[in-house]
Amino acid sequence: LERAAVPAMTLDLGVNTASAARLLEQAATYPGPAASQGPFGKGGALEWVANTLDVVAEGVLAGLHAFDDKAVKDSSKNLQVLWSRAVLARNGELDDQVAFQLLPKLTRGVVEAGLLDGTAAFLEWVAARTAFLNEGTDAFLSSPSCADGAPCQVVVLGAGFDTRSIRYQRPGLRFFEVDLPETIEAKRVVHERYAAEVDPAVRLPARVGFDLNDCEHKSLLGTLEREHGFRRDVPTMFVSEAVMFYVNPRAIANLYSELFAFGQSAEAMYCFTDSMRPFVEGPFSDESIAFFDGQGATLLSHTARWSGAVQFVHA
Repeated sequence: LERAAVPAMTLDLGVNTASAARLLEQAATYPGPAASQGPFGKGGALEWVANTLDVVAEGVLAGLHAFDDKAVKDSSKNLQVLWSRAVLARNGELDDQVAFQLLPKLTRGVVEAGLLDGTAAFLEWVAARTAFLNEGTDAFLSSPSCADGAPCQVVVLGAGFDTRSIRYQRPGLRFFEVDLPETIEAKRVVHERYAAEVDPAVRLPARVGFDLNDCEHKSLLGTLEREHGFRRDVPTMFVSEAVMFYVNPRAIANLYSELFAFGQSAEAMYCFTDSMRPFVEGPFSDESIAFFDGQGATLLSHTARWSGAVQFVHA
């Protein structure tokens, strides 16, 4: 666990100023985030592949959730990841039995029957990022600071239907899952169903409906503290998984400032499988090392994909 040594709420993140200025200027005129999404994103060479797969997936998911709660049916993008993890777990590529248990009873048998096994070849990206974040979580929880039921926290940004809060059940540990309000409502339905049907004793996370784009003018950690019992005096891990693609650069700048400033008064760990642009743009570790050094944190593990569009970092 690293203690960041930066002034509270500073915006001096050691960013490449020319790149930041360009992306921030785009943010003022372009309706949406400016971060690149790699070859499968908007304007990428394989954008057509992603669009085609999305259309197919939406049709399949509509059938699989035809009799599900409306709030769940409306979360198609997040549901794709949940079904993907269930398929990967069935094939032995992930250790995540909870994903299957969160699926609707009426249709999840298609996973057990192997009817979706043909999609596994397209799910390596999901498997890789899940395994990396699992390793980061294991490292965080193995720290002496979190031993013997000592209070620790994990904040998951863009949580979707992430299952870690259920898979990692231990005394003293609290999860805060942050996502759009409509996604959080769908997660509530799924969580309550899990508690009723699988494990009535499960300790469910604090579910936080919050648009990360609002970080441009609002404190996420302040909201967690006021409304959900977040503490600023205990070791905390921040997880960011494939969500910053949808967040505008100004909001990312403020959010990063807040997360790294948190370490001024408490131990913090950071585990991202996400875009970090404009603060880290390329695929090479020296750029990531310099960025985290500037925040008073030590980069423990790093790799990148799609020329730096996605960073796998543990610090």
